Amino acid sequence: MRAVLSPRLSRDDPSATSPRAWPVPYADAPRDLDAALSLTRRGPWVLRGVFDDATLARLRASALLDAHPDAVPVAPVCEGRVVIDPRRGLGTAPRRLDDLIHSLATGTNDGYVAATRDELPAALAAAVASPAFTLGAPWRVGRLWVGGAGTVSALHRDLSHNAHTVIEGRKRFWIASTAHDRDLYPARPWSSVPNGSRVDPERVDLARFPHAARVRPWVAELGPGETLLLPSRWWHHVRTLDLSVSVNTFFATGSLARVVAAANAAKSLRGLNR
Repeated sequence: MRAVLSPRLSRDDPSATSPRAWPVPYADAPRDLDAALSLTRRGPWVLRGVFDDATLARLRASALLDAHPDAVPVAPVCEGRVVIDPRRGLGTAPRRLDDLIHSLATGTNDGYVAATRDELPAALAAAVASPAFTLGAPWRVGRLWVGGAGTVSALHRDLSHNAHTVIEGRKRFWIASTAHDRDLYPARPWSSVPNGSRVDPERVDLARFPHAARVRPWVAELGPGETLLLPSRWWHHVRTLDLSVSVNTFFATGSLARVVAAANAAKSLRGLNR
């Protein structure tokens, strides 16, 4: 895929695929963990063939409705934005998964699932698959994501690598490299989302954040069966374009795995849940 360099982030919608942004290149699913880590050293990738059709089928919304009506942790959504508690970060409350999916299907966008396997009922947790290439990682966490059209996850970064697969629907990822750390005005370390940014890529306030004009973003629009492999600490903002079901696996090796584990322990001590 031919990439076109963005001269700068603009006041127009920078989350839309356009000549302003680098499109994320495609690759086949890596054969093992070493091959995946090699890809992350070269930037983000959209991977094909990470999961087989049977795995995708059992995680589609219709399958979840039939097999997993149990209560799951659901974060509140207001005007398309996932609500972040100023003290604890991402707050959740139990809600039946079938009730949420029915609500989202009718256009009532009032909840968002971003739950780890440990937070899910056992049968549903077992259905949340991880890519084969992550299975050798000493630190690994899987999540299930269910959201309605228009749901936005604010710009943030994760210490670990991330393999995010869309099962159903579409998602648009606005991505920026670690080279833009200072340009994206990271949140204060003591904030409720210490890995977040104060910049909204869809409504850039250049008066408050002038260095954001230097950002050269990447864009990936994922459809069913596609996986975004995102390297450690790369910034990303996510807009769900249709009712969407996704799974992801955060993974890390070596010294990075130790750093991630320590950072998560520190957040837990502070009572943060994201």
